[in-house]
Amino acid sequence: MQTYHHEGYTAFIQSLKSYYKQNMRLLNTDHYQTLFFENQRIYTKVKDEPPTKYGDSAEVTHSLVANGCTIEGEVSNSILFRGVTVEKGAVVKDSIILQRCHIKADSTIDYSIIDKDSTIASGTTLKGIEDRPYVIAKRSVI
Repeated sequence: MQTYHHEGYTAFIQSLKSYYKQNMRLLNTDHYQTLFFENQRIYTKVKDEPPTKYGDSAEVTHSLVANGCTIEGEVSNSILFRGVTVEKGAVVKDSIILQRCHIKADSTIDYSIIDKDSTIASGTTLKGIEDRPYVIAKRSVI
């Protein structure tokens, strides 16, 4: 057994609640910078995609948005993984949206975790609370 002294950013994920909380902590610039740009860089498999496309009606505040996204609606205090689409009139707040999800027009997503390849139909409302985010399984159509 070996030990390694680490003084940098650390997050313990042991439940759905802690997964949500620790991911949302990355919206804090200090945590994000420490994790991704300090001494110990994180290397992963490269999956190049085009830059995110922000439409004329897009409103994005205090969020992390990966490449390959298309945003026409409103996104605030959220994390969007690669290839997410948020259509015009859709509102995403305090949520984590994983790869290739499609949030259709006039939907409202609050305090939710949507797993990859899921589609949220037009006019749908999903609402959790900070301590119990609403969770949608992988490849779901809601």
